[in-house]
Amino acid sequence: LPQLLESSDGRVIFVSSGGGRANMARMTEEQRTKLLDDELTWEDIGRLSEQFTKEYEEAARAAIDDEGKAKKDAKQLPFLSPSGLWLQSYGFSKACIGSYCGIIARQNPSLLSMTCSPGFIATDMSSTYAKYDELKTVDEGGGVIAWMASEDKDKLQSGVFYQPDRKAVGWVAELN
Repeated sequence: LPQLLESSDGRVIFVSSGGGRANMARMTEEQRTKLLDDELTWEDIGRLSEQFTKEYEEAARAAIDDEGKAKKDAKQLPFLSPSGLWLQSYGFSKACIGSYCGIIARQNPSLLSMTCSPGFIATDMSSTYAKYDELKTVDEGGGVIAWMASEDKDKLQSGVFYQPDRKAVGWVAELN
């Protein structure tokens, strides 16, 4: 970060996912407000992540029997926890990335701090997806990231989430 701050064109680009925006939409307003708070700190994200991890692990343990098989009557992940967190780990981690992007943007106004989704990419992680052959290639997914790294600084916004189509959107998805 110190070297970026010395630059006249310092940029921090977080590669995320629409899963973070969807997770924000599914958690309660109280928890969402914490992650969107202008006074949020890295330590706050750490505490919220510890709470998430505790609740997630408890839910995962409660959903399996002693033989490691799913209990028929247990609530299966993901679901809304008693504290109001949406217990889906991938999406929650991406929601935290977005919040950290906002912290960097607020604390370092000379930098561009941006988050993006490359889109749904064909990788080992998505290989079991039914429409795998229709997903973007890694090179195609890199397009928005390359654009963020090279576009004229005055044409970009700091502290925002960019979609694969290069449009800045809010941190909370509109779910149908």
